[in-house]
Amino acid sequence: MKETSRIDALRRENDELRAAAARQAERARRAARLRGITARLASSLDRDDIFEEIVRASDDLFDPSGVALLLTDEQAGALQVETGWRLAHTAGADLPIATTIAARALEARHAVAIEDTTAMDAVFPPPALGKRPGALLIAPIRVEGRPYGMIEVYYDLPRAIPSEDVDLLDALSDSAAIALRNATAYTRILEQGAELARRNEEQARQREELGRLNDELRRANVLKSQFLSTISHELRTPLTSIIGFSSILLRGRSGEVLSGRQRDNAERILISARHLVTLINDILDLSRIEAGRLDVFRREVDLHELLERVRVEMDGQARAKGLSLTVEPPRGDADARRVVTDADRLRQVLLNLVSNAIKFTERGGVTLRAARSRDTVAVAVEDTGVGIALEEQERVFDEFYQADQSNTRTAGGTGLGLTISRRLVTLLDGQLTLRSTPGVGSAFTIVLPVSPAAQSVASPAQRGARPLTAKADQDDGATVLVIDDDPEMVLLLERALEGSHYRVVGALSADDGLHRARETRPDAILLDVMMPETDGWRALHRLKSDPRTARIPVVMHTIVADQALGFSLGATDYLVKPVEREHLLTVLDRLTPVAMGPILVVDDDEGIRTLLARILAEENVPVVLAANGEDALRLAAEQAPRLVLLDLMMPGLDGFEVLRRLRRHEPTRHLPVVVLTAKALTREEEQVLHREASMVVTKNGVPLDRLLDEVRGAIGLPW
Repeated sequence: MKETSRIDALRRENDELRAAAARQAERARRAARLRGITARLASSLDRDDIFEEIVRASDDLFDPSGVALLLTDEQAGALQVETGWRLAHTAGADLPIATTIAARALEARHAVAIEDTTAMDAVFPPPALGKRPGALLIAPIRVEGRPYGMIEVYYDLPRAIPSEDVDLLDALSDSAAIALRNATAYTRILEQGAELARRNEEQARQREELGRLNDELRRANVLKSQFLSTISHELRTPLTSIIGFSSILLRGRSGEVLSGRQRDNAERILISARHLVTLINDILDLSRIEAGRLDVFRREVDLHELLERVRVEMDGQARAKGLSLTVEPPRGDADARRVVTDADRLRQVLLNLVSNAIKFTERGGVTLRAARSRDTVAVAVEDTGVGIALEEQERVFDEFYQADQSNTRTAGGTGLGLTISRRLVTLLDGQLTLRSTPGVGSAFTIVLPVSPAAQSVASPAQRGARPLTAKADQDDGATVLVIDDDPEMVLLLERALEGSHYRVVGALSADDGLHRARETRPDAILLDVMMPETDGWRALHRLKSDPRTARIPVVMHTIVADQALGFSLGATDYLVKPVEREHLLTVLDRLTPVAMGPILVVDDDEGIRTLLARILAEENVPVVLAANGEDALRLAAEQAPRLVLLDLMMPGLDGFEVLRRLRRHEPTRHLPVVVLTAKALTREEEQVLHREASMVVTKNGVPLDRLLDEVRGAIGLPW
């Protein structure tokens, strides 16, 4: 008996061991399957594939009656059936969370097992099976700390659910959460990539649109420039005739005697025409400033001398109104008067400010007052006129704005002068300010920087060299300006030209040479290249960019053999040091011939041709007239003129092409050409003319005396 009981006990123990071994083997099998499931979940970035894998894994691991995967809609407080196995309801059905057993699992944040649901009368039967299940295993899926969905495993009948199943479903939900988090991140990256691509496409479209708009703006700017060029030509040409013939009548050089009323009428015509020319010039200047086409050429300027020039030019207007016009220069020695700036632009601003001051002043006078500090120089134009109200003092610099319409009607004006003046001062790196008291007067003050270069430009005396003006007492003969920083080289060239008909004027720096070129108007310039501060190439460019010196032949005289660069910048010839006297004289003789032929006037406007013919006839200069480019080239070859006065805007062969053809043929290659045009020149056209023409004179109401001066200088008439 005892033996039988012992055998039964051993048998039971053996069965238990076998059962434990089977359970252990099953756990190992399920763990291995879970690892495979986890690997498959981790390898997928597609959300639908992950959902299907969760359902298959739940069926494989738990052998249930049915499986459902539900997604959470937190805002609606509901679960939505996404997919499952053996579902009675279609996917997409919404289940209120609060009325389902799922709420319990969501609250617990881990898997929950319900082995018998029959006693849970308050629990709404999950509709995924269409009936109340007997047992239920539920696990929440949380992604990034928020409820994402629910895995529900159903059994038809109540049953025991081992803790291993609860742990296993928790592990499956964790793996699912990781996979869904990765898929969500991947989807977000794809969406961000798509958004970035959309934005890049939008930016590309915007860049294309901006490019199109820029092209349209460039075309509009070209059309604007062409319009301004055309309209300036069409307006300036008849105005030039009006001003010219009115001046001839008033001068009485042709024998006509005007009555008092006729003279008064002619003066009114002349004043009105010049006023209209000023308006045209203001509009063109403003357009050039806005387009960035107004160049600035800085050099050392004697401020006292510049102020005196302005005073002399405006003194007649001041005296006509019974006003005084005085200058108070900077205190101190000559260095205190020096400033490096664009003298022409500064003079233009000062003339405008003084003109305004005279127009709006009835008693007292106008004062030009200058003062210099260490780093700046200030020039004030002060008047005792009507003054400007405080609220209008900044607005007077606006385009076309006029502070007092009644004063404007009395004194005239367009409202552009102060706008242009402020912008010109800004181009000079300065400021233009206003201080005014109504009934007392106004003061417009220009503040400019004193360039360090102004302190370093030494005069010949400061360098210890003597002023070089060799043979200054020689009245006849041609003048040659030698620009070289070596005094010995200047002396050598002076000695080389002894006994010839050339008079030598020397300059020991480029800036001094530029100044002397404008003052002495030499017949030719010998220019060194290797100089400190401003080298010869830059000096050559400035000579050819300045209408006052552009027509002067320039011979580069240097040890640097770079003829191509010299000719491209406008040099007339090129000599490499050392140069033989005979070679030097040959070049100078070729550049300064004694021309005796007529002056060829080329213009398609008959009024301009007649006007110029009368002006030159008063100087006893023979004239040949051409109405178009073809006739001009023919007469240039037949008549051997000493000078050509050439218009640019002509039908057929225009002035640019005439100039190019003249320069291509040896007989006319060096013929002096003075361009007389009403065209608003582009920067490229200015460069061409400064390189090819001797002088450019604008048809903007230029006084006859100045035009005659240019012609005299070009052909050697006595002054």
